[in-house]
This record gives sequence, structure tokens and C-alpha cells, in this order.
Amino acid sequence: MIVLSKKAQKPAMALQSHYMKLLPMLEQYVRAVIGAVPDWQQVLFDDLTENGTRISYESLPPREGGPRVGISGDQFYCEAGRDTRREGDSLFVFRVEPATRRFLSRVPTHHSATFRILTTHLNAPILDPLPTGMLDSSERVGSEILGVQNPIISSAKLSVASQELLVILRNPSPDLRKSWLPILVEDRQPSTAFIEAFRKPWVKFQLDRFCHLTTRQESLVKQVLNTELGREERKRLLSNFNIEMLNAFATKSAPEVIAELLRSLASLPLLSTFRSAVWTSMERSLSRTKYSGTFSRERSDSDS
Repeated sequence: MIVLSKKAQKPAMALQSHYMKLLPMLEQYVRAVIGAVPDWQQVLFDDLTENGTRISYESLPPREGGPRVGISGDQFYCEAGRDTRREGDSLFVFRVEPATRRFLSRVPTHHSATFRILTTHLNAPILDPLPTGMLDSSERVGSEILGVQNPIISSAKLSVASQELLVILRNPSPDLRKSWLPILVEDRQPSTAFIEAFRKPWVKFQLDRFCHLTTRQESLVKQVLNTELGREERKRLLSNFNIEMLNAFATKSAPEVIAELLRSLASLPLLSTFRSAVWTSMERSLSRTKYSGTFSRERSDSDS
């Protein structure tokens, strides 16, 4: 009688399985984002893994302790490395930040798998190794960076996309999603052209109802003051276009008007954090099958 190995019995299309380790030391940072919830580890795990089905991550520059990746969810952005107490089948999350303050800096890599949560160092059955290229298997994450991070602000001060806004961000038209790709929009305009571009959505959608400019910024936008604007001053002016402003606008506007505002804003040299936050919310609406190849096609089109 021939006995098939477990590997041979595994269906050809079966997803791999990995662990994500979330130790108690992370609790204070998670609660700073979401407040008191009954099971903070499960909330964090579900957010980062799309309920145990997929992670969206970017490679980060390695530290002395080893390689690391940034994993993005709707509420959290976390840094993770290889779990050195496991046989290559587990990610060890060691830094937690709110997704409203730290965003993906590039188009993420997606890895679909069955993820399981680990909350202790206790032994668990060995699962599949993490994919090649995610982390260098020869490196180890040093203890000096595990669980050590700067304090983050209270959840009361954080901005997240409202349900009204998510109606649009989670169901964007292909052209709207493409217009928000997290690519650099160069700002080489003269100051007069920059102000005019800023004024168009500001005036058309009466955005002064939803955010407040400084006295100097008001003078610039109303074109009472005509002066050259440096890079930093342009950034400060553009920072008025943010998730908080979109949330406020969304509560007073019809979905088609919100989409029109998003189209109008997309052509501006927006702050990269804002652009990435909007695009990430749009991108997460794509199914795994629909997503395959979508970005490469859109990026190719945008470069042409």
C-alpha cells in the first residue's frame, strides 16, 4: 500500500498557511488607536490580514536587527519581521501605528494565504514558510527593536475615513482609482498657477465650510496677496486637503459630488500621505482575482 505524504495530499490550489504573532507588549499601542475593546489582538489581526486571508505589505530598509516589512490595514500600519522562535512560518509584529498617520510609501505587495494568530511564545504546529523575497531567511530580528516605539497620540485626535466616504472609496470607477495612484505628481508650476489650481476645487466645492485657512493662506487663495510660494508653504496649503476634510464634505454631499471632488483633487500635487491613504482604501476594494495585473496596467497607462 502506498501512503501519500501530507504534501502530496495537499490540493494544488490550496493557499499556504502562516502565523502572525501579536504579543501582549503591543496592547498599549493598539488601544491608543482604537480605545478599549474586548479583544484587541483579534481586532489588530483581522485588520492586518483582512480577516485572516491576505496581507498588503511593503519592504522597509533593514535595521541592524534584520529585515522588516510594513503591513497596512484600514486602522493600523505595523512593522514586522521574521519570528525567530519559529521555523520561518510566522511574522512577528513589533511596531504598531495608526494608519491615519503612517501610510504605505509605495504600491504594496499582496500575499494571499490563510493566516492564524499567535499570542504567545508557546509551541504551535509548523505551517508553510513565508514566501521567498518577503524577508531574508538568513537574518534575525534583534531584540533591541522588538516592542520599542515612540508614544502615539490618542485615538481622539486621529482621522479615519467615515462610512459616507468609504461608500465612494470602496466602489470607485476605474478612472477615479487610476487618478489616485500613489505616484509622484511633480509641482513645477509658477506660484500664480499653483494658487489657481488650488482655488478651482476650493471655490467650486466651497471647501472653506470644512477646513480653515490661516490669514495668510486666505489672502493667497483670494489672490489678495501675490507672492512667490516656497515648497514648504505649498505643502502647508495642500495639507488642508486631508481625510478629515473629505469626511466633513461627505456628510453634506451626495456620492456623485464626492466622486467629482476626488477627481478634481487628484490632479494636484497632494501630500503623499493623503494620496496613499485614499488610494489604499480604493485598492482594498479589489478582489484578489480582480487585482491581479490591475496596478501594472494602470501604472503603464499613467506613464504613457
